[in-house]
Amino acid sequence: MVFGLLKDIKNGEYRTIAPPNEIASIAADGHTVLVQKGAGEKAGFEDAEYVKAGARLVDTMEEIYAQADFVTKVKELEPCEFPLLREGQIIFTCIHPAAHPQEVQAILDSKCIAFTAEDCHRYGSPNCEAAGKVGALLGKVVNSTAAMVTGTGLLTLAQETRKMRGGFVMLDNDVEINCTFETLVRLQREKLENQAAELLFEN
Repeated sequence: MVFGLLKDIKNGEYRTIAPPNEIASIAADGHTVLVQKGAGEKAGFEDAEYVKAGARLVDTMEEIYAQADFVTKVKELEPCEFPLLREGQIIFTCIHPAAHPQEVQAILDSKCIAFTAEDCHRYGSPNCEAAGKVGALLGKVVNSTAAMVTGTGLLTLAQETRKMRGGFVMLDNDVEINCTFETLVRLQREKLENQAAELLFEN
């Protein structure tokens, strides 16, 4: 089989569905692996790492679609990709069919074989579980920090973006509250240390 890894082109998408170690596994099983140049760059993987893993680099998505039996990437197919789909070709990507009827129709028209990556996890997307747990914890920290800083805990997200080391800016009326993760942890450090100590050292 010819396996093709595309560079994701959706605005704001920086992930890759297959890092070099997975490409090495696929190549070791005897498959030919094509990787579009830059496919892992935004996720921190250089083209040279894919070559070392056994892949051959190609310049364009058109080359991937024309040569690969199995084509994969992270996000939905873009309209510019619809004409490139081929009958019998296997597509593995997040499709979100309910939200993208034109994409679904293009898949049906092409007679390719498409798998929705978001529905292929045994227990749902692992991202969802992690995001849910971290989001709930962060929400609790933000709420308690807001109550401590403002006395009310009533904050709204700032509309303007700021360059920060992870986190966000919130507003208490006209006063901006720095909610970088570093600041949130610093403000709650003593409380977190006490909770950690109780968990670790309680009898």
